[in-house]
Amino acid sequence: MNLLFCVRLLCAFGIGATANPKSCHGDAACHTGEEADEASLLQHKSKQKQHSEGSSDAHGKYHPHPSPAPQPTPPLPESLFLTYGHLAYTWEHNDEKCGIVGWAAKYAMPSEAEKDGFKAPIRVGTEENIQLGSQLKRLGVDFTGIWWIRDNLGLLSTGPRLISFAGAHVKSLHRGTDASQFPVSITLGSDMGHYAFGNSMAGRLNLQAYDGNEPTKDMNVIMEGEGYGSMTYTQNVMEQLGITNIDLQKKSEDEMEITHTTVPSRPVNYNTETYTRIVKADGTPTNNWHVFLDQTRSHGQLGAAELVSMYSQDFCLRECQSGGDSCETCKGRCRGHHHR
Repeated sequence: MNLLFCVRLLCAFGIGATANPKSCHGDAACHTGEEADEASLLQHKSKQKQHSEGSSDAHGKYHPHPSPAPQPTPPLPESLFLTYGHLAYTWEHNDEKCGIVGWAAKYAMPSEAEKDGFKAPIRVGTEENIQLGSQLKRLGVDFTGIWWIRDNLGLLSTGPRLISFAGAHVKSLHRGTDASQFPVSITLGSDMGHYAFGNSMAGRLNLQAYDGNEPTKDMNVIMEGEGYGSMTYTQNVMEQLGITNIDLQKKSEDEMEITHTTVPSRPVNYNTETYTRIVKADGTPTNNWHVFLDQTRSHGQLGAAELVSMYSQDFCLRECQSGGDSCETCKGRCRGHHHR
């Protein structure tokens, strides 16, 4: 083996990298040797690649190695998610509660929350806690219980969403002091116990729309008749999404269809969603409860998906936590503040 070939071979494998072999300078024999060296090197690399991708049997037949199984995408670190408080135990005072809490969807059923010793995170609407609820009932309008908002097109999708009309203010638009005839107005503020959203980025942003106590954050339903009407809510959200009107149509005793119409420039100019009652006024489940539990399954457990809700009437706490600070940090910051 000539010296030049040895030097080239050593350099090709990273050995003696500082060597400086002489160039051929037009020597035909040298060029022939150089070409042979390159061919040998290419053949060696080809064998290395085949060894890494497969192997040959005793008869020289090539067998590729099986492809490695795809690795699952690692979960995002918990530090990327906002830290909310937890449900208060039934024996704790209200001032120990956090402004915003994360909780398992199954606790929307009051008996499930109480069974585990927690204060229910969302109130059940009744004829007694919905203003003029008995008059609404006589008109054939029933907003009692707890409702699950189910997206059909997903334009406003924030994961699981719940709403309760407990504490809603009701009046007749003609009479003003009662709800004995249509049209009637049903107004829902941003008090605790009204809303719950999936613990996702979209859900948390939606929750922020209700962290204060401004009239622009109220939800308003106008019932024109027993089974139809319209809605408005969170003025700035409607403007940002380009929503022009929201129509309501009763489908059954436990379902209402809600249709959003948006400005023509939107790629999808409407979104239909269904309000489905999952808890009755007496706190017992409807036939839709088990569907809700299945849809909020997490890690194989029914109703284990996490929701987030306002859990206090302390608006300082709520706004502080919706900004990303922890419950304990916000308690210290808001101590001494009066509720607004």
